[in-house]
Amino acid sequence: VTVDADRARAAELIESSFIPSWERLASRLREIRPTATDDISLSRLPEGDRYYAHLLSKHSSTDMSATEIQELGWAEVERIKAEMSNLAEAIGVSDSSPSALRSKAVEELGWVEPAEVAESYRVLVEQAEDHFLPFFSLIPESPVEVIADAASVAYYVGPSFAGDRPGAFHAGSGGGAVPAYTMPSLAFHEAIPGHHLQIALAIELDLPSPQKFLTSTGHVEGWALYAERLGADTGYYDELPHADFGRLEFELLRAARLVVDTGIHDLGWSRDEARRVMTEIMDGEHFNSEVDRYALYPGQATAYMVGLLALLDLRADMGIDVSSPASLAEFHEFVIGQGNVPLSVLIQHEP
Repeated sequence: VTVDADRARAAELIESSFIPSWERLASRLREIRPTATDDISLSRLPEGDRYYAHLLSKHSSTDMSATEIQELGWAEVERIKAEMSNLAEAIGVSDSSPSALRSKAVEELGWVEPAEVAESYRVLVEQAEDHFLPFFSLIPESPVEVIADAASVAYYVGPSFAGDRPGAFHAGSGGGAVPAYTMPSLAFHEAIPGHHLQIALAIELDLPSPQKFLTSTGHVEGWALYAERLGADTGYYDELPHADFGRLEFELLRAARLVVDTGIHDLGWSRDEARRVMTEIMDGEHFNSEVDRYALYPGQATAYMVGLLALLDLRADMGIDVSSPASLAEFHEFVIGQGNVPLSVLIQHEP
């Protein structure tokens, strides 16, 4: 079968099956729209509390209750804002609020126009390879390419199992210029040492298929957030303190997710209440669209911070010397060398 024949068959299926299916779904949604309510909480549904507890456990690989996760979220918000205060003092800014630090970071590092975003990320990925790879003993053979994708902000697609397509960091601007201070952490998260190193490596290692291809959210997203933190742990931001604010702002968002996700689905917050709390934590409305994600995908967004903290605890338990490339490489080999296993399983096999 030729490639052209495959493409023709795919086009036929899209026209005959895929598009009509979506049209039927859209029609059905229009029919039931009058029955929709403004309540976005799972707690409104029969046994919604039990289902939400299941989702939290599934995504975060933890048995923490919604109350415990919310309390953890508020504690992390305070911890991260204290780190922001330390950063403000270090760069000579009297106002340590996120909005003030955001303005200062934009003033210092500027904006990247949409047409230049992908190339800027390519440069950052090259820099990440130079900086991070000495801290890894297991590195995938597959390269990662940066693909301009104007419709998105960022996502990663792993390489093909056959090895004929590399990993891909789809990078875009979301329709406008991008503040440069946010870009290093996003490159680390999606490409190196984040999703690409973990996902591409799992595909290449001699592992059972579930460890290659199944997704444990806490492990995958916890690792990607750990990749952002690793930049600070290994000195990447020493000469780029304003970009370090980008790391802290993203980390603050992941803490806010713990609060808002549980607020919606455990405490029954309305969309407006959830957006108000998000505005309070982030010191602005620029992340408020995230609330709709938490309403539609309960529990998933809690996996990032819970996963990060689990990995940091594991690193401490293993006695890893963060100043030693060899010691860090030992830890990283343990975490990503087993493929995508749930964090609860990984921790049970701590060496």
